[in-house]
Amino acid sequence: MYNNSLSATSAPVYNLLTALCMTLALIAPDYLIKLFSPNVKVLWDFKSWSFIFLIASCLSFIEKRVLVYCVLASLFVMEIIQLHYLCYFGEHISAFNIDKVILDIDEIAESGFNAYSDLYFVFPIIVLCYGTAAYTVHRWRSARTYLPYAYISIIVLVCALGVRAVYRPITVLNNNPMRSSLYNSINSFSYYFTHAAVFGPVDAPKYEAYTIEKRKEQGAKNIVMIMGESLSSRHMSLYGYNRKTTPYLDQLRDSPNFVFKPGISSGLNTRVALVAFFNLLREPGNLEVLRKPDTNLFRLAKAQGYKTFWISAQKPNLLHNLSISDIDHIITRDGEAAKAFAERGDEALLDFVKNTELGEKNFIVLHQRSVHGPYESNYKYRPELAVFPEVDGRTQRSTNRYDNAVIFVDSVINQIVSHFEERFKGRGESYIFSTSDHGELLGEGGLYGHGILNPGVAEVPCFIYGINGSQSFLESVRQKPVLSHYDMGILIADRLGYQINNPNYNENEHFVHGNDLYADYQFLQGTVNSKGIVEFTSPLQLSSFNPAKIRG
Repeated sequence: MYNNSLSATSAPVYNLLTALCMTLALIAPDYLIKLFSPNVKVLWDFKSWSFIFLIASCLSFIEKRVLVYCVLASLFVMEIIQLHYLCYFGEHISAFNIDKVILDIDEIAESGFNAYSDLYFVFPIIVLCYGTAAYTVHRWRSARTYLPYAYISIIVLVCALGVRAVYRPITVLNNNPMRSSLYNSINSFSYYFTHAAVFGPVDAPKYEAYTIEKRKEQGAKNIVMIMGESLSSRHMSLYGYNRKTTPYLDQLRDSPNFVFKPGISSGLNTRVALVAFFNLLREPGNLEVLRKPDTNLFRLAKAQGYKTFWISAQKPNLLHNLSISDIDHIITRDGEAAKAFAERGDEALLDFVKNTELGEKNFIVLHQRSVHGPYESNYKYRPELAVFPEVDGRTQRSTNRYDNAVIFVDSVINQIVSHFEERFKGRGESYIFSTSDHGELLGEGGLYGHGILNPGVAEVPCFIYGINGSQSFLESVRQKPVLSHYDMGILIADRLGYQINNPNYNENEHFVHGNDLYADYQFLQGTVNSKGIVEFTSPLQLSSFNPAKIRG
């Protein structure tokens, strides 16, 4: 229906005005609550704003205000849950934790009321903003243009979100702490209602709970964790590769302060590997470790008085499920930092470290971007490191570019180790740990890249460099045939001053998780044979996995 009281050219202007004002009202809670809570990390984000503007635009053309108010009420409820959860727990609610809120509503409500003196600002701010959005709908109701079937656009949008949730893994839809909470809410709730409410829960194996003990002896003063990207041990001369791609690490091979072992990644992609590594998630489907992240390395470090750092050459959405509230200092490839990474690549990590004030005890994570494809973009800042030439043929060309990128990574590690050797001099027991999120395939069996259930993707480096380190600790690591991500996480927890007891642990059994921790995913299970070599099974399905049967 068209409003005849206004011209055809002027009426749609009020739709635009309504949509703009409604969008501002819907994104405003984040920025207002950010003034009161350090847990809100939102930045200026065009993608989430555009999506919210799309919703507001669709609503502006719907004549039946009851339907518009019902949509706003649904968004209001999601934001009430989301922003209270964020301000209380320190991270956005995930699709997995929505079920937790529903099942434990009494316990959560009690905790929330007890903490309301710290959260008093959340509810009135959301009411104010959504009240403003509703008033906007009412204010220009007689001036807007209405389309007879405009409500179909909302139905299509809801269906599109459902289809997206079915065909996109939850790792893609994970919350980005720097984006609008409403955008994160729509992702999480659409995934939850599509999967948990429609398809039902995944029939995952049951595991015994981990327990944590604080050791009496003091932990290390400083721990640096270098998390690489797509770095395969098969292309490192440190591990016997026939090209000299790691000249600096090769020099450390015989140092009593250096230990390196074949490594096994915990995941096939970055999101999964980071979540598994930093939360000490070992067993397939053991999501209780994420539901109650007591073993999260940032949380453990914070509880022991460490100043915690996340300095990453990648985007902030990878912080999901890493206990962001326990990270004191965050730098990612966005905002002003994006320019530095664009100009210097991973070498900018050290620039940020040099300008960072450390605490008495420090847990520092440096997250690299190299050697992710396109491989040649990693070393364009250092053309002298392009040792291997451009050639024809995909496999050899990719291999040459990849190996050049590995040389660049070796150079960056050299700079990082040298810096901390000087900086930690006389500051007590310190360690530099390093691995990669996953490996990379470069034509083996006709396969390229990662995200594939192939043992080659799981082959990563794992090494430790001690600065005033304990020789007995380093020697104990030397006795191990391989190190998985889980093993390295346990070693870091040990140096933080903890003993993690996992009754499900088998030192000869390792897991490589698939692309979606929250679904009925496939994974690889590897067993260390008598020669110290890991032999992997064919891909296994979570819903049919029986740990006791496989071990038996």
